[in-house]
Amino acid sequence: MQSAAPAGEQPVTAPSAPNRLGYRPGLDGVRGLAILLVMVHHAGITALLGGHVGVTVFFTLSGFLITTLLLEERQLTGRIDLAAFYLRRAARLLPALVVVLAVATVSTLVVLGRDGWSAIGWGAGSALLYCSNIIGILEPDVAHVQIFGWAWSLSMEEQFYVVWPSLIVAAFLLRRRPLVVLSAVAAVLTVLSVAEKLSMGTPQGWNGHLYLGPDTRGDALLVGCLLGLALHARAGRRAGSGTGRLRPLVAGVAGVVGLVLLAGVVHEGLVGDARTYHYGLPATALATVGLVLAVLDAPRSPVARLLALRPLVRAGQVSYGLYLWNFPLLWFWEHHRGAPITHREAVVWFVATYVVAELSYRLVEQPVIERNRAHLRARRERRAGRQPLAPAAQPA
Repeated sequence: MQSAAPAGEQPVTAPSAPNRLGYRPGLDGVRGLAILLVMVHHAGITALLGGHVGVTVFFTLSGFLITTLLLEERQLTGRIDLAAFYLRRAARLLPALVVVLAVATVSTLVVLGRDGWSAIGWGAGSALLYCSNIIGILEPDVAHVQIFGWAWSLSMEEQFYVVWPSLIVAAFLLRRRPLVVLSAVAAVLTVLSVAEKLSMGTPQGWNGHLYLGPDTRGDALLVGCLLGLALHARAGRRAGSGTGRLRPLVAGVAGVVGLVLLAGVVHEGLVGDARTYHYGLPATALATVGLVLAVLDAPRSPVARLLALRPLVRAGQVSYGLYLWNFPLLWFWEHHRGAPITHREAVVWFVATYVVAELSYRLVEQPVIERNRAHLRARRERRAGRQPLAPAAQPA
């Protein structure tokens, strides 16, 4: 499983399994595109201020994947094991996060000395408790917005993980058209989120609530949830032959429109511009829907082939590490030299961040995920009344 996030899940399943998403390299390509936008933004390349856009892509993809995986589990097993879900999330997210926070803490003390303890208390503490976005709203002037500032989006996703899976379980307990109920809830909350943004008017400078609030940024996650619900419902119906023939064409066009829309939002995505928050970021969520549809329904389309390019896919596979490490490394670099990074130095920073992220993926993230996977497999076997089997090799 990979992070959508930076922090979503993408399964590796047998291709013969009915109505299963399976592993789609193009979805990792979507992640790769998102993390590159974030890193370009952090590097200060003013022609491509796409960090806000990249995070929104992550949110929408995460909402889609989590919804799809939970619905597939319900379809195949008749239940949703929330305990196993949260164990998978903890194994995926916490080990690398703890390592990065430890390094960021040491870096903060090296650069700021005793003055760094305040930043560590606010920043590392709120990151571990997954409330960085809330602290950023309530205490916008605290030092955690520097080296620990990236943790706000992880907090957003974790808050989503607490609420949405429980809503899915509750909807199925009602036993009355759960997909319709969930779609209605997600649609209403999406409209309310966009309306909340619009009600704030044009921000004068930084507006923490507009950028960090679960109520103002949740629409991207919810759009992904709606996509997952719609595609799951579609998989449960037998589509007519005409619909089946048209689907790749429609999805291919949706992918092109999504890519063009994404490029337009990135070009206009200036920090503090109300158009970005009010219209550009919701448009980004819709653009991500187009990209996902192209990958799923039109894998031979130009957009799907682009997203399946190996460098982009690999960037998506290690996107969680890239997201965790890119800003702390940049922060320490710029404080060490006392000036913003140059474009030439940004190339070195890109390479260094990738190397560190690759090491994190191989030495920290994957070993813990594999051990947790074996633990959950043994847990399932014990519940089924069988003795645990030796762990089998996992597909790449």
